[in-house]
Amino acid sequence: MNEVPLKGLRVLIVEDDYPVAKSLRWLLGSYGADIVGVASSLPAAMEAAAADPPEVALLDVSLNGEDVFPLATYLRENGIPFAFLTGFGEECIPSDLHDHPRLNKPVAEEHLVSTLVRLTAHRTAT
Repeated sequence: MNEVPLKGLRVLIVEDDYPVAKSLRWLLGSYGADIVGVASSLPAAMEAAAADPPEVALLDVSLNGEDVFPLATYLRENGIPFAFLTGFGEECIPSDLHDHPRLNKPVAEEHLVSTLVRLTAHRTAT
């Protein structure tokens, strides 16, 4: 792979399914991303986002039955782009968060990478 489209991109992965989180970490790392944290619960994700703010985040909608939306609101208020990664339909996401991408699990590698590139296009636009 000659091109490294996510080189140095600081990504927070919020996912409660360990194999999925591990796969995302490996996949994004292979595209050059710097994984700043992997959180499997809302409290851990909130702490990770506050302690070491990422440039972008991937959010599983349901973390062991707990909604991720408080974190989504926090990220939006702090100007950190994110995408939802879920097996649920759009109806599970509050209407005020519909303007953020929703990627269906399992997500195609190319779609995931292109979404992250699009969300962080401002990094290379300057």
